[in-house]
Amino acid sequence: MRDKINSKDELLKFVFFPSWVIRSAKYNERSLSSLLDIQTLHSFLPVEDISVIFVLNEMLSDMIEDKTAINTLLNEWSGSSIFLHTVEPTIEPARQVIMDRLFDESLKDDKDGVAFSLFELTKDVFGVCINPGYFCGDTKNHDVASLRRAILERAYSQEPLHRVVSRGVFASFFKSLTTQA
Repeated sequence: MRDKINSKDELLKFVFFPSWVIRSAKYNERSLSSLLDIQTLHSFLPVEDISVIFVLNEMLSDMIEDKTAINTLLNEWSGSSIFLHTVEPTIEPARQVIMDRLFDESLKDDKDGVAFSLFELTKDVFGVCINPGYFCGDTKNHDVASLRRAILERAYSQEPLHRVVSRGVFASFFKSLTTQA
């Protein structure tokens, strides 16, 4: 029997992180669950990287057609003065940082060989580590389809089917299957 995520009938949540943020958290001996706490992030990351996390979640939420990730961050961060006064003003420049440091095919490292990996943040939230060089160019559609599939598999392992099919990512995954046929 699958583990249920909680009793409040909430959907399993997820948040995207660039790989260098995960490496930095490990280097600074921070727990992965602390990545949801903007105060903790601010203690070991430059503001620009926190902005990159936010913009990455906006961009990938649009790609997979599911707002769970960006809504999760907004719920965690929106009341924070760090977000409102320090991070939010640097969001626009972060878009170019993502294009230069993450969504550039020349940055693809063959030793990783994967566009992303999933990891647990909390019982109700999982993280998705995004590696550089993917979600762009010729492999973008494949990478997006793989990400949708992985999110759905993770959700299905912890949620009843009726909740999985209610997700935006399910609708976009199903739509992509019907357009390929």
